[in-house]
Amino acid sequence: MSNVKAVNLAEKLVPFSDEQQVGEFNGRPLRRVTLPAGACCDTSAGAVDFFHVIKGALEIELPEELVELTRGEMYVVPAGTGCRAAALEETEVMLIDRSAGPAHLH
Repeated sequence: MSNVKAVNLAEKLVPFSDEQQVGEFNGRPLRRVTLPAGACCDTSAGAVDFFHVIKGALEIELPEELVELTRGEMYVVPAGTGCRAAALEETEVMLIDRSAGPAHLH
C-alpha cells in the first residue's frame, strides 16, 4: 500500500495562508509564491520546471520562446532549460522548486 496522500488544493490554497510550501512532488518542495507586479522569478537551468498560475498573469521567457500564462494555466519548462518568469500583475503561482533552498525571487 502506498503512503501517498491526496492533496486538496482548494483547502491548501483557498483561503491563502502564510504557508509557502504546500506539499512535495518527487521530493521537491511544491511552493505557493506571490509575486508583485513586475517582480521576477529568475531561475538557473533546471531550478524550477513547473509553473501553475493561481491568480494573475505570468510571462516566462525561454531562450527561444516567450510564454504567457493566466489564471488556471500551467507550463512545464523543458528539462535543462533556464528561464526567467515575470509577473505581469500581482500574481500567485504554484511551482516545483528543484533548488536546495527557497525559490529564487529577485
